[in-house]
Amino acid sequence: MWKDPIIEETRKRRDELAQKLGGELEAICKALQEKEAKTTRKVVSLQPRKARLPQKAA
Repeated sequence: MWKDPIIEETRKRRDELAQKLGGELEAICKALQEKEAKTTRKVVSLQPRKARLPQKAA
C-alpha cells in the first residue's frame, strides 16, 4: 500500500503531541489553539461548499 508522506508526518506529530500531553483531548486542543494564536502565518478558514450530485450520463 502506498504511503503519503504528508499524512505520515501529520500522524507522527499528532502522536508526539498526544504522548507529551498524556492523551488528554482538552490539553491537546488548548496547546494547538495557543500555537495557532502565536503564529505569524495567515490562517485561512473557508466556508463549506454544498455537495453536488453527480451528473447522470446521457
